[in-house]
Amino acid sequence: MRQAVRVLAVLGLAIPLVIGAATRVPAAVTITYGVVSWNPFHWVVMVGIAKGQFEKHGVKLDIPMTGSSGAAVQALIGGSLHMTTTSPGAAFLAQDKAPDMKQIIGIYESSPYTIIANPEVKKIDDLRGKVLGGTGVKTGADTESLRVMLHHHGFQDPRDYTIAAVGSVRERSQALLNKTIWGVAQLEPYTSILKEQGMVELARASDYPNLKLIEMVVVVAMKPWYTANQDAVVKFLHGWAEATEWLTDPRNKAEAVKILAERMKVEEKYAAQAYRVFVEEVKGFAPKGRLNLEAVRQAAANQKIIGGTAPADVARYVDTSVWEKAFGR
Repeated sequence: MRQAVRVLAVLGLAIPLVIGAATRVPAAVTITYGVVSWNPFHWVVMVGIAKGQFEKHGVKLDIPMTGSSGAAVQALIGGSLHMTTTSPGAAFLAQDKAPDMKQIIGIYESSPYTIIANPEVKKIDDLRGKVLGGTGVKTGADTESLRVMLHHHGFQDPRDYTIAAVGSVRERSQALLNKTIWGVAQLEPYTSILKEQGMVELARASDYPNLKLIEMVVVVAMKPWYTANQDAVVKFLHGWAEATEWLTDPRNKAEAVKILAERMKVEEKYAAQAYRVFVEEVKGFAPKGRLNLEAVRQAAANQKIIGGTAPADVARYVDTSVWEKAFGR
């Protein structure tokens, strides 16, 4: 009888411990995730942080600003980042030197850029002989789109134009207003802001065939890291998928606009223009972050236009294995 009482007493102590262990929330894993600048390409991450989708899946993001696609991939190679956003052009160049770097997540698969210029410029042909601005001289999502659009109009670099590296979205706008450059490829909400200040719109990337379906921004990581931390990347992808679904749901438009406005420090009326272009018109956010191989191939083909070498086999540059672990084939 005494032995039975002791057993019950032990069980009575054990049950609360088991319950406590079952309800204990695991510590969040921290991923250092590089972003070139806060702009609408990174709206999914903004939402995932603001709405807690990453935290829900046990992921905390540490987000340094890299300033350019080229700087981003160099920081990744140097080991200061776990994952980073970059343009395919910058990724291809870096991957040729560091083959362990792979494109693992697609962010946006169409170009939402607009060529915008000083008011003295009335048409595309007026840009001949002018200095234009970009995040980088050869690579960067804006620079790559700008070069492709100008190529359609018969422009050749350096015969017809040059591109100066003036910085990301905010810096490009300021350089244009300061008249240190004549034109840029720009995103909303800055396109609307610049037009209000007298700048003129010349062309939209969505009107050019080889910019309609193209990976504009991707996430890259080093294979040894994401192989060793596969569970963390899967959790990240689950948060990403939920944030993308939330962002593209029209019922959440007003709150999504507010999230972008606060992060970019612009008025909501301008952030609403970004929602119109990115979510409602171009509709380029990749479902669940899946890399679209046809869009990657288009980005590779465009390398010839922007002055690079087109990769012969894009399969060498991408790895969808972690995405497939998260969501299946």
